[in-house]
Amino acid sequence: MAPRHKISELTEWKQEQLIKDRLKGRSYDSIGEELGIAGNSVKRWWLQAVPEDKKLVIAAKMKKEEVQEAADIIASDGDDIDMDLRWLLRRLRKVIEEADESGEPDRILELAQMREMRQTLMDLAKVRGMFSSKIDVTVDLGTSPQFIMLRKIILRVLEQFPDAKAAFLDEMQALKVIEHQP
Repeated sequence: MAPRHKISELTEWKQEQLIKDRLKGRSYDSIGEELGIAGNSVKRWWLQAVPEDKKLVIAAKMKKEEVQEAADIIASDGDDIDMDLRWLLRRLRKVIEEADESGEPDRILELAQMREMRQTLMDLAKVRGMFSSKIDVTVDLGTSPQFIMLRKIILRVLEQFPDAKAAFLDEMQALKVIEHQP
């Protein structure tokens, strides 16, 4: 019969937590220190009392939880980018005000972190199509006051050159900027 280990007397949940810790790379000595036993005792328990299939099942659960957590983060990130940016702005104002009042140089690190957070949120917003770096501008030249004034000046100057005026009006009509006026 295999020797009983002190760890085997712990609850199943606690043992599973220790197995997870060990799978994550926590040392035998660190676990032993937490439990008040030698690291070698933890190693013996790990090698003798924890079956390989149990280690594999727990490792698979951990991986599944990790993947689910990542999927949740991906699904939720960007849902509230606008709200996150507003929160960041409020926090930034508060930090700047506190820095002005206290004169603490320690705020520089916090401000740098906020700058990184802002950039990350902006990048997420761009990826999600919430912001576009391209600006579309539509100008209707036919109704633009500046263009109408320019057109009047050009037509006044072209009065001296009737052939050029006719060619100008034909070209403007082809571009559908103005209707041809005889």
